[in-house]
Amino acid sequence: NVPIGIVAFFLATIFLHEARPQANTTFDFLGFIFVALGLGLVLYALSSASTDGWGSTTVVGCLAGGLISLAIFVAVEFILINRGSQPLLDLRLFANGPFTTSIIAGVFVVFSLFGGLFLFPIYLQYLRGLSAFESGLILLPQALASMVSVIIGGRLVDRIGVRAVMIPGLLILGVATWELSFITLHSPYWWLQSMLVLRGLALGLTVQPLTVFGLSEIKPRQLAQASSMNTVMRSVSSSLGIAVLATLVQSRTKIHYAHLSEQVTASSLLGQLYTRLQALFVAHGATLQAAQSSALKVINLMVQRQSYVLAIQDAFSFTVVVIVLAIISVLFVRRSRKPKGIPETAPATGAHVEEEASTPVFAVAE
Repeated sequence: NVPIGIVAFFLATIFLHEARPQANTTFDFLGFIFVALGLGLVLYALSSASTDGWGSTTVVGCLAGGLISLAIFVAVEFILINRGSQPLLDLRLFANGPFTTSIIAGVFVVFSLFGGLFLFPIYLQYLRGLSAFESGLILLPQALASMVSVIIGGRLVDRIGVRAVMIPGLLILGVATWELSFITLHSPYWWLQSMLVLRGLALGLTVQPLTVFGLSEIKPRQLAQASSMNTVMRSVSSSLGIAVLATLVQSRTKIHYAHLSEQVTASSLLGQLYTRLQALFVAHGATLQAAQSSALKVINLMVQRQSYVLAIQDAFSFTVVVIVLAIISVLFVRRSRKPKGIPETAPATGAHVEEEASTPVFAVAE
């Protein structure tokens, strides 16, 4: 990542230009404290839910404290808006239909895309025994496919509209995720890479078009706040997806383990394998007690691995349901004929500034 970061630094220096802030603006320090505290606690609670459990004191306390802090932040912002002051986040952005619709749809889309990403390295390294480097090579085609689809998706949005691009992208994501719900311990790597490529294509056909649509009718002066809000919601949605799926995998693993363990009897295949392994260890010089212990460990590991892969199947099946909700939410993505801007906090001081402020940043053809 270091060479890529260096290249990105120089490209940003050349092509990105700093926007001049409005005159006579003050920093909303109180709002900054509450939103930083609230988001930090919420994200920490979501990241800890998979390990500590949703009912743990840490998760419940941080989640409650974060939501209270965010509620106070909203109240502070409304007070500043009513007073005519400059808020940290102009909540009137949510009066913009396309922006609000994109935020709601983005929750389901990001949940579907990024929620299950953490499952692949665990599957490849823990269940298939690959190294981190080998796992990265298998996951690489997904990143390359997303790079290509981002370019293609951006051009298609300008020609045929957001929904015409996003719905096929979500259908591709749904098909790939549905196929992944049948993943096994012996699934071919070429099949897994094919599904990952489809997910990469879906990434470029969904996230970028939805972002463009959400910012299509935002005035230039609200663009920084709208973009920041979109980024925050994306981070929270991905953290929520990881937390929910990680919790689902853990709970379902325990259920499948208990169910599979009940099926291990003397007449079952694993029971017969246990007897053969025990005899094999004894034949290699192990004592009867050591052979029984080693054979039991092997059988237990096999049951654990199968339980985990069944739980991963359940996680992908659940993700398919979320994708269906994402498709339904995208159906409400529509562009109004007349742009509906957000009132400026401060009146414009010139005709040129007023004309600039009333012009949407992007134009999305439907």
